[in-house]
Amino acid sequence: MTMIKRDDILNRASSFWRLVERNAEDECWPWLGYTRKDGRYGLFHVKGVPIDAHRCSFIIVKGEIPVGMYIHHICQNKLCVNPKHLEAVTPEEHPDGQSVLRRNQTHCVRGHEFTSRNTRTWTRPNGSVKRVCKLCESIRKQEKHAHRANRHGNRTTNS
Repeated sequence: MTMIKRDDILNRASSFWRLVERNAEDECWPWLGYTRKDGRYGLFHVKGVPIDAHRCSFIIVKGEIPVGMYIHHICQNKLCVNPKHLEAVTPEEHPDGQSVLRRNQTHCVRGHEFTSRNTRTWTRPNGSVKRVCKLCESIRKQEKHAHRANRHGNRTTNS
């Protein structure tokens, strides 16, 4: 995986700003380039790596994003890249940070209870904590194994 540095983004700053509708300083600046599949966030490619457009804007204008911090849209417009509308916040402070919601979840999506024996957790490089249901993980592995066995078992050979 290519590690993108601030200098890599700064070298593409003029290309980045060409994809922004720059309005008055206090207004939203909509991203006009590519978006994620769900259309909620803009994407800008640096060295072939897609990066959220709002994060690029923050990096270009305000500097590196502190480790473990999220970039929050004060305006609530996910396609806005106006640096005045962006702030670095902790995962707990971030209103969209599902970390708070998920931390309060007692059961996984399949209904298994999150217990110390049934939960695997780890800290991501950005500082957020990931939690996975071990039973669901086991079911997914079994399904994947069965799918592969079916796929390989159904092959025909040419004689």
